[in-house]
Amino acid sequence: MLTLHDLNNLRQKGISIEEFQKQLSYFEHGVSYVNLIRAATVGDGITKLSDAEIEHFKEVFEHRDTAVKLLKFVPASGAASRMFKALYRYMQDYKIGQSTEEYCLETNDNFMLIFEKGLREFPFYEKVKSLLSVSENDSEFLMSFVRILLTEKGLNYGSYPKGVLPFHLYEDEAHSPFIEHFKESLEYATSQDKSRIHFTITEAHLPLFQKEELKVKNSFPILFEKLEISYSYQKSLTDTIAVDQFNQPFRTDEGQLFFRPGGHGALIENLNDINADVVFVKNIDNVQVERDFDLSVSYKKALAGVLLQKQSALFEIAAQLEAAPLSHSELTNLKVEVEQILGKVISIDVNLDLQSAILDSVDRPLRVCGMVKNEGQAGGGPFWVTTQDQKEELQIIESVQIDNSNPEQQQILNSATHFNPVDLVCGLKNHKGIPFDLKEYVDYDQVFISSKSLGEAQIKALELPGLWNGSMAGWNTIFIEVPVLTFNPVKTINDLLKSMHQV
Repeated sequence: MLTLHDLNNLRQKGISIEEFQKQLSYFEHGVSYVNLIRAATVGDGITKLSDAEIEHFKEVFEHRDTAVKLLKFVPASGAASRMFKALYRYMQDYKIGQSTEEYCLETNDNFMLIFEKGLREFPFYEKVKSLLSVSENDSEFLMSFVRILLTEKGLNYGSYPKGVLPFHLYEDEAHSPFIEHFKESLEYATSQDKSRIHFTITEAHLPLFQKEELKVKNSFPILFEKLEISYSYQKSLTDTIAVDQFNQPFRTDEGQLFFRPGGHGALIENLNDINADVVFVKNIDNVQVERDFDLSVSYKKALAGVLLQKQSALFEIAAQLEAAPLSHSELTNLKVEVEQILGKVISIDVNLDLQSAILDSVDRPLRVCGMVKNEGQAGGGPFWVTTQDQKEELQIIESVQIDNSNPEQQQILNSATHFNPVDLVCGLKNHKGIPFDLKEYVDYDQVFISSKSLGEAQIKALELPGLWNGSMAGWNTIFIEVPVLTFNPVKTINDLLKSMHQV
């Protein structure tokens, strides 16, 4: 039963009663799993570009129409707490006087030994050391260092968003992912003499990002004039209800319904608000030092060139299909042409005539996705799937989207040759220059349920279809193999010790 206060709460969030009931139904009846047909591989859903093709598509991008508006979209709301998970465990389990070797033997994990050995290589080393009251020879030095790094007594990095932490040290100046994204975007996301970057952040973190903006202005005053930064926050209407173990809405001690952020799939709302023709999507923690920009920039331009060339061909076909009725022979030829452009067989919807069906398959948002060879990374990958209307489509699928009790589906999942690094170039407008309503292309049933702890209570949470998963399920998708060297995420603090993050 919903109280008057509940109804007001839903209204304030922008969540309809129908949507609220639909969310509850997933907990009661379960979620729908994706049906994998096979993994996408090079030659079957994934294209590997030759050196000549890379140069060709870079040229296509560099000689684009000057009216094409570019923008870089960076999901950046993630907190750094998970990045420091092992350090928090160290603060909790460490015993006074215990050596790092003893601690690692006790926990059966050498993370802290690696951290201690590389201490001087971290970009924040000198800053933390300057705040310490103990010397490096003191037995409590490492514990003191970690406390100063993470807690309010020191730098308080444990409560920061990843995007503003120091990642790379250039001489005496540390650069955050925010700054690295800015520098990289100048190389490929500049149009009309403006480099546009949009960050999705947590509203409380805005002052920290604005502080990074000031650093950019001070360090790169001339280039800063070209920078156009915008921010957005996850909309409250994308929050999802949590339930208890009996699938009843979970309530706080004050009796209020408890909602949680709906995951990165909520950002389809933010992307839908973007005014740009071509949008590059890249995660906040996937950055490189300046010396390694060339390879990433080269492939970014190539991916964008692929998008622009295919988009141009699809635009011409869409305009032709809208102009006048075509003969069956003409439509058959166009169908073959579209299939060659998209690299898939077009299934004709029985409810549509051939001309409308081909137009429906063409007139959609388009994304070109970089895929790296799978080297054991956790996460999603490229697959051929059967959609609800029995079409065979390319999608990026996470393990939580399939039925893990089905051995055949697990086998297909494990056969993936490539991994999704979140390296997307997206076309958001149709052949008339009108933005697509991206919400029309979401497979809303690709939600998933996770278990969470809230104090002493155990709750179930509903995650919305992932931004590049179910939220883009209805898009036209092209997969291109990109070098693994273009993928440099920082998932744990020790990742900063890897060579690609050392200046």
